[in-house]
Amino acid sequence: MEKLKISLLLLAIVLLSLNLRSENPCGIMYPVHDTTSWGIGFIRIPINNVASIIGLTAKTGKECYLVNGEIRIFGEKFPKIDPFDFVYMGGYDYMLLKVYQIKDTRFKICTRTIDGGVWVDFDELAASDFVFTTYLAFLEKNGNFINYNGKTDRRNHLNIGVNLLHSCLNLRTHPSLDSAIVVCLKNNETEGAAITHMELFEIRDGWAWVLVRESVPNVSTNDDSDGEECSFKVVNEYQGHVKVLDDAGRPNIWYAVTAY
Repeated sequence: MEKLKISLLLLAIVLLSLNLRSENPCGIMYPVHDTTSWGIGFIRIPINNVASIIGLTAKTGKECYLVNGEIRIFGEKFPKIDPFDFVYMGGYDYMLLKVYQIKDTRFKICTRTIDGGVWVDFDELAASDFVFTTYLAFLEKNGNFINYNGKTDRRNHLNIGVNLLHSCLNLRTHPSLDSAIVVCLKNNETEGAAITHMELFEIRDGWAWVLVRESVPNVSTNDDSDGEECSFKVVNEYQGHVKVLDDAGRPNIWYAVTAY
């Protein structure tokens, strides 16, 4: 029991060292420490692709572009985009830029980087293979991107867990706030709690039908060099329904941030 407590404590200490972009070799889904607005969805930015930012063009009188996470004016860095204007998942091989508003054929982005944000045009995004999706639609696809060539780029190997910072997430018997609570699922920051991950079966009408597994580290009698640092055993399983988004549009469940 003492070794188990130490193992869980070590996992908590690992979490304290996590930033928005830091290593997580066991792929545990920790809640994203981003209390700013998540907007309504995100744009996936292919590496090295360029799109005009028409809002900045109007303000500066010069053509401005979004390139590799920076706003540029004719190749000059104009500023680096605020980390909280991005959404993070997986190993950072994709840039996921938050979209805060849609108006006509334009998307508002970068509200934390530039006062009032800037607008990008939908047609220019599509021409540069940029992809927009809402959080709900992305989770409905089980974390799979569709590449510009039509092939699926699978991300559903990433662990899914509770994305709430200061409360647990109710797992209910049916997809309704009036249904009974099976258990309130803790996030993976909770000291002494088991590690909670989910498997998505279906998302319908804003509710996810999930299989939940609670696991604890496998306690080995050997030393730490036995390769079992990321070995866990399941202690509880539940099935039920969770609400996918909160009232502000932030995902209640999300994917692990890793550094693979």
